[in-house]
Amino acid sequence: MLRNSPQYGHVDVCRGLIDRSYALRHDDPARMLDLALLAVRSAGKLQTGSTLPGFLAADLRASAWLAAANALRVNFRWQPATEALAHADKQQRLGSSDPMLAARAAAYRGALLADQSHFEEAIQELRRAHHLAASVGDGQLASETMVALGRIEVLSGQTETGIRTLKKVLLSLEPGLDSRLLVATIQALARALEIKGLVREAVAVLREAMPLLDRITDHGIVWRVRWFEGYLLAKLGHYAAAQPIFELVRQAALAKGQLYDAVSVALDLAALCLRSGRLDRLEELFEQMAATFTSERIHPEARRALSRLTSSAGVRGLDLETLEKVRGKVEQARRYRRQPAGAARS
Repeated sequence: MLRNSPQYGHVDVCRGLIDRSYALRHDDPARMLDLALLAVRSAGKLQTGSTLPGFLAADLRASAWLAAANALRVNFRWQPATEALAHADKQQRLGSSDPMLAARAAAYRGALLADQSHFEEAIQELRRAHHLAASVGDGQLASETMVALGRIEVLSGQTETGIRTLKKVLLSLEPGLDSRLLVATIQALARALEIKGLVREAVAVLREAMPLLDRITDHGIVWRVRWFEGYLLAKLGHYAAAQPIFELVRQAALAKGQLYDAVSVALDLAALCLRSGRLDRLEELFEQMAATFTSERIHPEARRALSRLTSSAGVRGLDLETLEKVRGKVEQARRYRRQPAGAARS
């Protein structure tokens, strides 16, 4: 195993673990956390000396702790994420005062605060992160923090401000930046427009991202763009157009073993069937999803709620209000699903 290898505490191994962890943030959050925690342990074994000064080792340890903090946040483990940020801060004080580390720390802290609905503090951290990233010429991180800022402004009720922020990002994106960033910006703007009630405008904006999807290998991003497209079309009453999109996303999620995503999009399909009067398709859908609904990988409380849908009585008596209650159980279970062992430790 890697952790027993003499190379485990090598600089390149640690950096590789950090990079691989971040790359999995959409596709496999649990594995993202595994790799980030390995990076922390790897960084703890670094030997300082003539080839690795102490301040550079501290920088790498800070980077590993930041990776862990971000992975813990993505996995809804907010208290351990806060503790990991504190460890990163400690290592940064021993390091080279790298502004990029400070920028990333502020960005991750802002995201964590936003997840906990501390929007004002989150906005302050993200503005700081943007200033630091821009000051050292990192256009990618500067733009990423502005997209996050726009999203949080929308979430905090500052919808118009958020829309202006996101439009400003779109106009300022540099040629050659990651296509994923452009897609994420477009999707965030479309969501902001939808929240404002401009659903048709949101669809038009989102479709600007469609030609870019073929360039993106990150399946999580592709699914969420298509899923949101289906949601918007369904909201407009275009059920025939939304159904194949939901079906495509459901099948892709099942193929990748992303059960909670598969269940959530199946519930979107179920709502569509109810609204369009397709009870025959609803029964067929629940038959197809029965094994997933009752999987041991689904939290027991959510599993009980889902299992009622698979009975014929459940289908006949189903309405949109009941479906939304089940969705609530599933989303709560998603947040508290079982995570890999190994909470953040010093």
